[in-house]
Amino acid sequence: PSEVRTELALGKYYCRCLDQEGHPVMLFRQRRSDHTLCKVLRLRAFAFFLDDVEKKMDSSSAVANTWVLVLDLSGKPLKGSIGIEYLSRVLKMTMRCYPGRLHCCFVVDTSMIWNVFWNAACKILEADTVRKVRFVGRLPDTSKDGRLVVKELLEKVGENALEAEYGGQDPFEWDPERHWLISELMQDPQPAPQE
Repeated sequence: PSEVRTELALGKYYCRCLDQEGHPVMLFRQRRSDHTLCKVLRLRAFAFFLDDVEKKMDSSSAVANTWVLVLDLSGKPLKGSIGIEYLSRVLKMTMRCYPGRLHCCFVVDTSMIWNVFWNAACKILEADTVRKVRFVGRLPDTSKDGRLVVKELLEKVGENALEAEYGGQDPFEWDPERHWLISELMQDPQPAPQE
């Protein structure tokens, strides 16, 4: 992981919790991205991240075998722009190397570039995959003093596990010095609560 440390230290993607059904919740934040870094290293870092989550899924009976992906597209990247070619490579790598792992995907605060990409991607994705993707946004919640909340994420993940930025109670703040080794963020997954 040291060769991709610069990319991992940005905190643009990580997994810290499970949803209420035991699926790992993987976060991607566009506003923490540096698209001027080498594309190959960015892809390697993303593969390292997915492999790490997959390893935890396969080694623990407490973790479901599919993941929840949250693509937070709010804000501008730190540097550069993501580009359709890079998005296409990420999509192809994910489809080829991690088939059947997507439980659902929440696209938060979508942008124009994502809409263009999504319209093109829908033509090559399986209909089942397309149905798993939901476009959502932050909305004021009067029951939470007008805080911005992603209601769908709150329902899926649960208030205690969801980060405050999305309306939950988890006060987690990314620290690049402590958290770049993303493997340590979700060390001991707990079983999903039984109903």
